[in-house]
Amino acid sequence: MAVKIPEVGDTLTVNCEIITIGGQIVLERGEKVVISDVVIEAGHYSRLCPDIFYPDRLVWIKLEGHYGLWQPDTFEELCNQK
Repeated sequence: MAVKIPEVGDTLTVNCEIITIGGQIVLERGEKVVISDVVIEAGHYSRLCPDIFYPDRLVWIKLEGHYGLWQPDTFEELCNQK
């Protein structure tokens, strides 16, 4: 079963509260955010066993209006996808 990789413009729901080192709340649980960019690792064959293929994998997500790169586990829709 193929995992759906989100696209630019999709809306995601924040899974947990995100707080900076200084104590400022950046994102609250349940907040809806819009994707501005995604970073995807291209699919490839295993170096150890060349008959195993690893499909494309979502590595990072950029959000509109928020600085930084976010891991997929930060969002409810992507939390349990592997």
